[in-house]
Amino acid sequence: MAIYFVPYADLLDWRAQNRSCESISAYQWAQLNMSGDQPLQLRAVNVTANFLSTLGSGVQLGRDFHASDEQVGAPQTVIISDGFWRSQFAADPQIVGKLINLNGVSATIIAVMPSHFDFPRPEIQLWRALQLEQPARRGPYFLTGVARLKPGVSTSQAQTDSNLMTSTFDKSKFNLNVVAVNDFIVGEIRPALIALFVSVTLVLLIATVNVANLSLARSTARIKEISIRSALGG
Repeated sequence: MAIYFVPYADLLDWRAQNRSCESISAYQWAQLNMSGDQPLQLRAVNVTANFLSTLGSGVQLGRDFHASDEQVGAPQTVIISDGFWRSQFAADPQIVGKLINLNGVSATIIAVMPSHFDFPRPEIQLWRALQLEQPARRGPYFLTGVARLKPGVSTSQAQTDSNLMTSTFDKSKFNLNVVAVNDFIVGEIRPALIALFVSVTLVLLIATVNVANLSLARSTARIKEISIRSALGG
């Protein structure tokens, strides 16, 4: 389940008060500059320490984030994608523990994700532990929440739970929008996907009709030949 536009204060309240979710995490979009022989601009996200566990995902090398990784002032830790590992580090099996420079700060690579993991977007190359000070106020709304629902709880029930909570701790009466993760991923391109599906279906139908017409035309053209063969006993 994804929760749109969450301030850090609301995320903490959600964790403390919710009745619908087993685990609640969050991420923040980021672009990071990696220094080195070939400087790169990386597509990344900053994530809470429980991000992968909330999604039920493991790593293929190394370890998951620990709670200590998101403490303000802790050494920066990152997990890299399988594609980034292969393209930039030649799939080095000893990559865990190596340092890279991100925006002028050293960060330790603690893990490599499996090749099939591509959340929240396939182009993400790096996940970095999110470090935030305790909030002094509501807002800004810069995080996207990701939660795992308790067994038997629907998205609509979680939305109702969200509305009740935000009405008590958010005086602006701003409701958090709760959606299923699958809908969150394809939501922006759903109309295009539907149009593409319809187009492909129409093309297949047209091709089928054309093949049927071609077969019928060939059969009609051979009627005279078949009649002569039949008359000759052929």
